Amino acid sequence: MKNSTLMLKIVVTLLACRAVQAIEISGVITSTLNVAEDSWLTGDVACRVQGGPCLRVTASNITLWLNGFTMTGLADPPAGCLPKIGNIIDHGISITGQRRVEVFGPGLIQKFPGWGIELRGTTRSTVRDVTVSGCCASGIQLIAAANDNVVEGVVSERNGSTEFPCGGICLSNANGNRLRRNIVSGNGYAVMDVVNFGIALLGTSRGNTIIDNTGVGNVNGIFLQPNTLENLIHRNIFSGNAPIQIPVSLPEFQGFDIRNQAPEGANNILDNVCLSYSGAGRSPCPSVIRP
Repeated sequence: MKNSTLMLKIVVTLLACRAVQAIEISGVITSTLNVAEDSWLTGDVACRVQGGPCLRVTASNITLWLNGFTMTGLADPPAGCLPKIGNIIDHGISITGQRRVEVFGPGLIQKFPGWGIELRGTTRSTVRDVTVSGCCASGIQLIAAANDNVVEGVVSERNGSTEFPCGGICLSNANGNRLRRNIVSGNGYAVMDVVNFGIALLGTSRGNTIIDNTGVGNVNGIFLQPNTLENLIHRNIFSGNAPIQIPVSLPEFQGFDIRNQAPEGANNILDNVCLSYSGAGRSPCPSVIRP
């Protein structure tokens, strides 16, 4: 009994310390705010930061709650998107080199010159139930060994770039991640030499699971680059990619529900609802029966 009482006191003390360290976020932010403890939005945020992210997570094992509020940046695509977007670091939330970070919605992240949420070299972290809209680059970007993360229940819409591959949710040199029950819609521009998408596996991304997602009205539904390997694309709905107005306004452009540049058999594309396919091997489309 004494040991149990002592353990209870320790737990209560730790929880109290954790609560004291938490910060509340709202209002206008003019320089990057470093987040190193559990934090939450208590109101809408207007980000006026240039040359850096609005929020930068600088510690592992913490949670950021959006609490139904909105973070708004300085862009409004296509207006407000700077040239040479590949060099821009004006993201909504940047998480670099951390572990077990959680970003929970509901909440809206919109109109950032860079990515809405960046996970760079971050592992075992979760982004859940967040909406990302109107960012000049991808809505959510996992990059540079961002491994073993979960992106779930996210809506990513109307994001994209004319400068380099961009879209709703992008995995670039990222491995072992799980994307499930997300909706990507209306992402990307019809640019002949740039592939935009709803979801993409770029670089050497390997061993990721893309399951139970919906991609509608993007320039391409899902895009796989040549060196992607052993990824599972299963039980998704990719339909209406590209929307009909794109080939009408730009007849030479072709978009696909699934655009696969990897060799035949390099990835597992199984039981998806889709109509159009570009890539090696036997086409998995059309497939119109809900798996």
